[in-house]
Amino acid sequence: IRPMENTQGNHIGYNEVYVSQTNNGYSVYRYYGSNTWDNITEDVCKRQLVNKTLCDPAIPNYPEAPPAFEYKRGELKYEGHFNQAGQLIKDIYYYPEYTQDLNPVPGHIAFQCPAISSFTDYVLYTYKKISNKTVTTDYNIPSAGAAVSNTNIIYYGSKFHNQPTRNVVFTSSGDSIAANMKYAADFRITSCDAQPDSLTYYLNRIQNDSAFFFINIGSCTPQTGYPSYSNCRYIELIKLRYKLMISRQLYMNYLKRTYSNANSVFNTCHLNAKTAAGTELKPILEMQDTYQNPVIETSKWRNLNLLEAGFTRYDFSTTPANKVYPNKIQSISLAANAASFTNAAVSGTTITKDSRYKDEASFKFSAGNPVEQTPKSGITTCYLWDYKNTQPTAQVTGAVNSQVAYTSFEADGTGNLTYATAKTSDITSPTGGYCYSLVSGAVQRASLTSTTSYILSYWYKTGAAVTVTAGTQTNIVTGPVRNGWTYKQLQFTGSTTAGISGTGFIDEVRIYPLGAQMTTYTYSPLVGMMSACDANNKITLYEYNKLGMLKNIKDQNSNIKQNFIYNYGLLPGVL
Repeated sequence: IRPMENTQGNHIGYNEVYVSQTNNGYSVYRYYGSNTWDNITEDVCKRQLVNKTLCDPAIPNYPEAPPAFEYKRGELKYEGHFNQAGQLIKDIYYYPEYTQDLNPVPGHIAFQCPAISSFTDYVLYTYKKISNKTVTTDYNIPSAGAAVSNTNIIYYGSKFHNQPTRNVVFTSSGDSIAANMKYAADFRITSCDAQPDSLTYYLNRIQNDSAFFFINIGSCTPQTGYPSYSNCRYIELIKLRYKLMISRQLYMNYLKRTYSNANSVFNTCHLNAKTAAGTELKPILEMQDTYQNPVIETSKWRNLNLLEAGFTRYDFSTTPANKVYPNKIQSISLAANAASFTNAAVSGTTITKDSRYKDEASFKFSAGNPVEQTPKSGITTCYLWDYKNTQPTAQVTGAVNSQVAYTSFEADGTGNLTYATAKTSDITSPTGGYCYSLVSGAVQRASLTSTTSYILSYWYKTGAAVTVTAGTQTNIVTGPVRNGWTYKQLQFTGSTTAGISGTGFIDEVRIYPLGAQMTTYTYSPLVGMMSACDANNKITLYEYNKLGMLKNIKDQNSNIKQNFIYNYGLLPGVL
């Protein structure tokens, strides 16, 4: 077995697979097989290799070149689903289409030993999928033959990526429903793409090399009685192969200088365009540089009339700097179908798009996580993240991230608060298994807005001496008391800072604007959520078994509200 001697990594393939389930019918899956070997049945039984002094086209070259890449092999061709009575209830036919790269990669395989040497030249072609048509038929009443059929065609129409760019469904009623997708890689800088690829020069060069070779061997008198390497035709062949190699090297070096090198013509043009680009275009060009290719625009059509469209605008985050994240979702919502639509495209240093787009939602990200989202209603929901930035610990509706703070002293972060990092283990704490000793220092929140009214709440262990420093304080509420912990809440305004100091232990500290609603969470890493505290400060506790599976859901008084029991056993008929 030689590398690439088998086909696409496998020496065995199945043209049909039959899948059945007891008392639940069966399915048949058929696949596109080998264009070569499916048609040579005798090769399975025998192959005769005979050494002759003359060339015989019936004898394979030695060493044999790798089999040609069979682009359809392994693609799904048909699937049929049958009920237990053997009646067809659904079938799907697949018709994938590919296009061949016109510029193959040359290959050369050689064999040499003291008594004999031989080689074979070949080329390797690559293929790109351009479409995949499926015809689906559902047989509503199998015995009567009643059926509904739909044809779906997925197009891969971009030369800059391999993602679907158009999806068209033809229904039994005669309607056509289409969806068009445009990706980040499709927003092109025309002047940069206009750089010539030198393919014409390369093809002309190898054509001239080949023509020169045939002229030379036509005037060459083959020598006999000498080793093959002294034969003039062999010498001319070696010259041709050398020239073809040089032509290929020149072509590849030109492509590197033009496109792929760091300081290539294309990259320099692209960098200049990105530097000059506006706020909508620049993030898209940055995503092209970092090989990110999300969908930017989608449009949905029915019988060539626009139904709706969506555009995702990206922007740069501040933490970490220069990373691109979704910033706004824009859409076109129509009361009636429209025949006209302007596709988003690059125009100079900006992007032009349909004037009917309206903002639907906006987002803000930090360290890879969403920290704010604002829907069309204008009511912002913000999030705090902790546990190495992997879990949301607070969700606040009606506030932005800079207005809120929360910690339960469970994780590594401080939740927009400032305090000493030391924490104390206490299984009686209201949420989680840790609390904080004020002897270690005050808990503070700075950079608040003095004209905004805030709610500050916390739990303190009964007997603790706690002092809150935060502007003018009103609506002070104390209680309830649970497991030796007392809840306290107050409203304050007129201050840009809020602090909690004193002695004793505190837990579950919250700060958020008046009118907002905060829900908070604690977790056990690799296990799951341990507690959730809602907007009314009602706590729900979660308990897990030794396998990490949810066992009990308890209320704030540790009363079990739900219990989960897991039974393990063999299914009927399974050994």
